[in-house]
Amino acid sequence: YVPGPPEWWLAGYYTVLLGVAFVSPICRWGPRRWSLLAVWLIIGLVWGLRPVSQESLRCTYLSVGHGCAILVETPSGHTLLYDAGSMQDGRIAERAVQATLWERRYAGLDAIMISHADVDHFNGVTGLMQSVPVGKVLVSQQFLDFRQLAVKAVCESSRECGVPMEVVCQGDCLRLDDGVTARVLHPGFGRPHSDDNANSIVLLIEFGGRRILLTGDLDGSGQMALLQQEPMHIDILLSPHHGSRKANPEALANWATPAQLVVSADRRVDFRSLRSAYGPQCEILSTHEMGAVTFEIDRDGSLRRTSVLNKRDDGHPSRRPTSQLDTSTAAVIR
Repeated sequence: YVPGPPEWWLAGYYTVLLGVAFVSPICRWGPRRWSLLAVWLIIGLVWGLRPVSQESLRCTYLSVGHGCAILVETPSGHTLLYDAGSMQDGRIAERAVQATLWERRYAGLDAIMISHADVDHFNGVTGLMQSVPVGKVLVSQQFLDFRQLAVKAVCESSRECGVPMEVVCQGDCLRLDDGVTARVLHPGFGRPHSDDNANSIVLLIEFGGRRILLTGDLDGSGQMALLQQEPMHIDILLSPHHGSRKANPEALANWATPAQLVVSADRRVDFRSLRSAYGPQCEILSTHEMGAVTFEIDRDGSLRRTSVLNKRDDGHPSRRPTSQLDTSTAAVIR
């Protein structure tokens, strides 16, 4: 699995094929023409493997229904995937991640972080490890509960695919790139909370003076532990537990004061309770309504948002490839 060649190369390739078929028979081709064709083929194959470089940090909340898959891309082309799962079918998350990687010319992932042990957050990880190169899988100590067959299966797949698994906990700092830091705010190392959701990894990503907070399904005693830490303003907050009322209380809204709230869920989103908790100053976005939502942060702190959803004639959502951005949904965030 590698990224495909660019469209301009495909146009040239098919132009050459038409020329071979209808203009000049192959038997009349000289060494120079064959050399030109060979060079063109090599350019197309190598193009997709060249390093990715950009000036901004990009964070994309993929639309996977009731589940979670968030791709973080750094300015130097490093990638971190936070979760990869869907309640309907793990292959939904797997294919969404694959399509995004290939569209953006990434041949693999540097790391996959699994927030916690609910299958709708990691049942696409095995397929990804089998189809694209993955540097490592990051989990919490609490995730490693081998009484859960799905957890045991993904650990065995990690071993079979030769992907190392590392444990992270509160206080760990991951340097994703120059100027990009990712700090684990929760959970601590030690006795787990009473349920998987409360053990979700909370990851704070900072770049250009902006903050992104990824929360998994954090609720209950785990969320109470997070709220005991020093409050901070979050620019983009992943709504815990797919926007559920219990996991999105006013206490969290007051602690984080988010400017943007992203709900990774299906159509069952209680917008009324979310607006009541977070207030009018917070913009609430749903991947079910908007499709994949991408935020780009420049080094000077400039923040832009794009989404990739259009509407069918019957008014229902219709997703399309990430290359076909709907410019009407682009926005510059102050």
